[in-house]
Amino acid sequence: MKRITQKQLAFYKLYKVYRKDHEQYINTWEFLGEVFIEELNRWEMMSYKCPTRLTDLYQENTKLLIRRVIKGKSGASYYQYKLFQPNIEKIEDVSIRVFYQEIHSVIKDYERTKEKILS
Repeated sequence: MKRITQKQLAFYKLYKVYRKDHEQYINTWEFLGEVFIEELNRWEMMSYKCPTRLTDLYQENTKLLIRRVIKGKSGASYYQYKLFQPNIEKIEDVSIRVFYQEIHSVIKDYERTKEKILS
């Protein structure tokens, strides 16, 4: 895979959390910093643009994400996001769809190999 976009990184963060806990929301500020993409065996940097791309992802894929407004201890309001039952049909953005297919195929290959070893 070529360069990974900030929007793809936002999706990846949401997808990894979704695989662990379907009900967990992620705060906007958690979309900053370095992230290791296990399936591609590489590190990427989620820049200050990543939360903006997260908003774009939400607006362009309305059936894929859920967003809610939270009021923090300081009184500031911010968004939290989570994926809603992700599947290929819900992903309207082509670059995210291709990225999802690539990540998902690596995960499926790993699970099939694990099953073969355990059986």
